[in-house]
Amino acid sequence: MQATVAKLNPELHAEGIAAVSDDIYTELGCSVGDAVSVGVDDRDLLLRLTRIEGDPEGIVALDRSDRNALSITGGATVHVTPIPASPASRVTVRVPPSLADTSAAYTELRDALLGRPVFASKTVLVDIDAIDRSTDVANIVGTFPGSVVSITATTTLEFVTHNDGPGAPYSTNRGDHEIVSEYRPGSDSNSDEQSSVTTDDGDEPTGNDDRADTAATNEFRVSNDEIADVSYDDIGGLDDIIDQFREVTELPFAFPELKSVLGDDQSLGILLRGPPGTGKTLLAKALANETDAAFYRVNGPEVMSKWYGEAERRVRDLFEDARTNAPSIIYFDELDSLGQVRTDSPTDTTERRVVGQLLSVMDGLEENDDIIVIGSTNNAEQIDPALRRPGRLGTTIEVGTPSKEGREEIFAVHTRDVPLADDVDLDAIAARTHGYTGADIAAVVNAAREEAFSRHLADANLDIDYLLDTEWSDRDRDQIIDWFEHCEVTDTDMEAALEAVEPSGLVDHRVTVPETNWDDIGGLEDVKHHLHEAAVLPIEYADSFDAMDITPRAGVLLAGPPGTGKTMLAKAVATETDANFMLVNGPELIGGAVGDAEAAVREVFETARETGPTILFFDEFDSLVPERGTTGPVGDRVVSQFLTELDGVTERGDITVIAATNRPDRIDEAILREERLGERVTVGLPDLTARWRILEIHTDEKPLADDVELDTIAKETDGASGSTLAAICDRAATLALEEAISTDSLESESDIRTVVEMRHFEKALVELTGGSGSVGTGGFASAD
Repeated sequence: MQATVAKLNPELHAEGIAAVSDDIYTELGCSVGDAVSVGVDDRDLLLRLTRIEGDPEGIVALDRSDRNALSITGGATVHVTPIPASPASRVTVRVPPSLADTSAAYTELRDALLGRPVFASKTVLVDIDAIDRSTDVANIVGTFPGSVVSITATTTLEFVTHNDGPGAPYSTNRGDHEIVSEYRPGSDSNSDEQSSVTTDDGDEPTGNDDRADTAATNEFRVSNDEIADVSYDDIGGLDDIIDQFREVTELPFAFPELKSVLGDDQSLGILLRGPPGTGKTLLAKALANETDAAFYRVNGPEVMSKWYGEAERRVRDLFEDARTNAPSIIYFDELDSLGQVRTDSPTDTTERRVVGQLLSVMDGLEENDDIIVIGSTNNAEQIDPALRRPGRLGTTIEVGTPSKEGREEIFAVHTRDVPLADDVDLDAIAARTHGYTGADIAAVVNAAREEAFSRHLADANLDIDYLLDTEWSDRDRDQIIDWFEHCEVTDTDMEAALEAVEPSGLVDHRVTVPETNWDDIGGLEDVKHHLHEAAVLPIEYADSFDAMDITPRAGVLLAGPPGTGKTMLAKAVATETDANFMLVNGPELIGGAVGDAEAAVREVFETARETGPTILFFDEFDSLVPERGTTGPVGDRVVSQFLTELDGVTERGDITVIAATNRPDRIDEAILREERLGERVTVGLPDLTARWRILEIHTDEKPLADDVELDTIAKETDGASGSTLAAICDRAATLALEEAISTDSLESESDIRTVVEMRHFEKALVELTGGSGSVGTGGFASAD
């Protein structure tokens, strides 16, 4: 609001005061001591408010130095505006050059600054006895938190001088300054030394030594503190798996009377199978916490030793200690590295002895021992079959990458204590994070918090060096921590985190998240409809298919010449169903030693299951599953393995197979049974309308000249595939660009301004198809 300038009482000189009349004070709605901005034109000052009692109205009284700073005199009109100011935790002040270097001088300067509203780079005029002349200027180097703050009785004041001396230019870089004194509220001696940290009893703090835990007698025993805060509520997206897990683990503990009903093997062991980061270890820890059981964690390689018999002894001691401290849970992480399939190799003796010892101690467990053995692996085929039989690790639970709903739950778990901004849509983020495991999602949330921390650090005019190099008091530390803990995480922070954290679920380089949709594919409407019916609907309406007792096909076979869009169609199906996309070229799986091809087929389907839902696309399919009897025993075994995997697809429902070939007559007939891939879907060359649409798609973002007629180009490209049409468009644009560069000799890529003309398309078509004639005259003429 507007006010007329008057002279301030000389007794308030150099105190940064703006004294307003009662009417302005009431209209501002502020309190005495609040920060206000007083300005005219493009000049303004930050001052603290006080009140003039009496008759004058519409008045703001300013000190002579403040009037001079605004280049105004008494009677001028200025604007007075309230400014929000939070209490300062810490303020760094560059002291006036003429300030006496004594404790009394710093105390007097501190008293003069109390109540002042300041911000980094503000100059503060002070008038104290400790200054050689009547007044001098102190500079504000930095504040915490940032923006406008008010210096209060609880503010730590850090007094500094510039490293280059009193004549150095003003700087807000704390590294350019040296601390000469520090005032910390609550400290008996406001010196530069930080007192040592002590405990509440006055003792020096000590480290947490798990060896002091007398219960942890075995090297693999995990202290209770490590699992005290882990519960099933901390595991999102695995509700069905948790129910199954608790049934085979907790139930025998809670109702030992039911062991005769459930079977004795219920108390022995289970195998958790799935990719890393999906929550297998959390399940085991939560079980130990829920049952108050002793928890032993063994990383497979840790058991091995260079001394003969040492590994076996560790296994025996582990089970003996677990029996002594029962109920107990023994958790073997990376079990495949410890319980590998035994061979007759003379170099495999240690592994064979360890597996034999594991079998012996597990067989030695009795019904009343109250010990559960849990193994986890992402490579179950490498575990010795003897360990996986009933009575040992007889129950296998699949712990795969979470679905969209599961990812929503996991994001909710990991953000329940995170202050999220209103623009963060966790459901939308979950829908985009195909292949992310629980560990990946936790990493995304942590990375987002780090992004938010860095952003708020910059907003507060702070840096890491300042935080680390400053001797903070306990109160300051608490204020800093509280401030950062309440810093909101925005959608921008989440986007940056998603770019930084790659999904470990997409472990295979062939697995991608596609962005192709139906609109990117010109023509082929009948094929799109067929794919939507055969591949999209069973995924989108899986519950409805179950309710109608409809068993969908395992997949679809696309047959057609190269370049007609078969791969793009498969990617579009993945996009439409929010699935991952996995491309496999048939020939790359063939070859190697005996059994390698079959193993490669199993690995492909296993990867697809782990990253499901997945569209598994096989290109050059005829080379992978040729008709049996035409390629010898190796080819026959590969076909048999593929049929086995294909039959398991509809049972799990997490894979849709789409295969492509230009020789459907060479494919084994068993593959084409109705419940597998069924009859082939023909993807032919595009007709005139489809060619025009393909050209339109591939020139949508290209700068075309007015003479370019896509319908004419479409007519002259009869028999061209979609990939050929795309290549013609790119080649025409490249020719135009090369011509602009060579003609204008431009130095900067950003300076290039050109368009693609019809003649460029003429030349491109001649180069790529060998066409002749001239567009617009019945054909394409030969171009130079």
